[in-house]
Amino acid sequence: MARVAEPDPGRLAATTPGNPSVEPVARTSAGAPPDVPQGMGHGWPRVRPVAVGIALAVAGLVVCVVAGLWWWSQRSATVRDARSAAARGRAYLRYGRPVQALQAVQDVRDEEPGAGEAVAVAAQALLRMGQYRIARLALERVLKLNPKNVDAAIALAQLNLDLGNGGRAAELLKLAAQLRPNDERLWLELGKVLRERGEYPEAIPALEKALALNPSSQPALIQLLSALHDSGRSDQAQAWVAKGLRRYPDDPAVLGLAALGAIDANRPEEALALSDRALGHDPENAHALRARARSYVARSQWQQALPWAERAATASPNDVGMLQLRLVIETRLGLTERAAATQVQLTRARRRVQAMNELMEAIAQQPEDPQLPWKLGRLAQESGMLPLASGCFEASLSLDPAFRPAHEDLAALRAAHPELKGSPQRGKR
Repeated sequence: MARVAEPDPGRLAATTPGNPSVEPVARTSAGAPPDVPQGMGHGWPRVRPVAVGIALAVAGLVVCVVAGLWWWSQRSATVRDARSAAARGRAYLRYGRPVQALQAVQDVRDEEPGAGEAVAVAAQALLRMGQYRIARLALERVLKLNPKNVDAAIALAQLNLDLGNGGRAAELLKLAAQLRPNDERLWLELGKVLRERGEYPEAIPALEKALALNPSSQPALIQLLSALHDSGRSDQAQAWVAKGLRRYPDDPAVLGLAALGAIDANRPEEALALSDRALGHDPENAHALRARARSYVARSQWQQALPWAERAATASPNDVGMLQLRLVIETRLGLTERAAATQVQLTRARRRVQAMNELMEAIAQQPEDPQLPWKLGRLAQESGMLPLASGCFEASLSLDPAFRPAHEDLAALRAAHPELKGSPQRGKR
C-alpha cells in the first residue's frame, strides 16, 4: 500500500497567514503563479466586466427580436381605407380615363373601409370600357358589400336592362326606390319596366307615386295612362286623362290615349275628335289610329274603319289586339283572302310574343348565356322592332365578344339601317 507523504512543517509554517517570514512566490509576467496556467486562477474562470455587458446586450437583443416576430405574426394586418383610392378613380372617370380609374382601385380588398365605393368606381370604368359582363359582376359585389348603395343598384338595373334581363332590373329598381323614396325618377323607371313586362298591378302604383312626387311629369302621366288602358282600367284612367288634357292640350301622346279612353267609354264622337287632334301633330300615332278605327267600327262603318286599322297594324306590328280588329273588319267586308293573310300574321305575332316572353324569362335564369339575347334580337328584328334588335345583339356581344352570329346579324342590321349605329342599347319588351 503506498505510503502517504507527511507534510513538511516548514512549508506549512510558510503558508500560515500573518507569518512575516514567508517569502513571496515567483510569478509570471502576467501575474499568475508559475504552476497555474496563464489566464486561470484557482476555482471559477475570470470573466471581464466588458464581456459580461456585451453578452447581456446580445441576449437582450435576441429576446426582443423573437418577441417582436411573435407579436407581428399574431397582430391583424393593417386595414387601409379604400375611400382615397375610390376618390382617385372618380377623378379619372371625370376626365374620361376609365383605364386609369380601374387601376386606381384594382387592389382594394372587400374588408377595407370604403370597398363598396371602390368597386362601384371599377364597375363604372368597366362599363365605359365595354366590359358589361365583368361590370355586372362588379356591381353585384358592390351590393353584397353594401346593400344600401343606391347608385350601384341603379347602375346594375340599367345594365340588366341593356342585357335583356328585365326581371332583375325591376328587382333592383324596387330596392333603389325604397332606399330613395322621394326620387320620382326611380318610381317612373320602375313603373315603366313593370308595364313593359305586363306587371300592371305593381306598375300602376309605382307610376302614381311618381306623379304624386312630381305632378308635372309628362312621361309618368303617359306611362300611367298606357298602363291603365293596357290593363283594361279605362274608368280609372278618366281622372288622369282630364288632368293630362288640361296640362298638355296639344301633346299627341296624351291626345291619343285620351281618344282610346273615350272609345272605351263608348263615346265615339269624342274619340274621333281627339284622334284628329293627335294625328294632326303625329300622323303615325298608334293610339290615335286605333281609336279612330274603333270609332268607325262602333258605328258599323266598316269600309271607313279598314284603312285606319291597316295603318294602326303597320305602326304596331306586334299588337295582337289591333290585328284581331283588322281581321274582324276584313271578314265583315267579305275580304276572304286578306282576312286569311291577316290570320296568318296574327298567329305569327302571337307565337313571336310568346317566344319573346319565354326568352326574357330564360335570360333572367341564365344571364351569362350570349345565345339568349341574340335569339331575342332576331325575334325583335323579325317583328320590325329594330332598336330592340340592335340592343339585343350588342348585349350578346358584351357577354361574348367572339360570338359570331351576333356579330354578323348586328353588322347586317346596321348596314341596312345606319341610323341604328348611334341608338342607345336598351333591352326592353
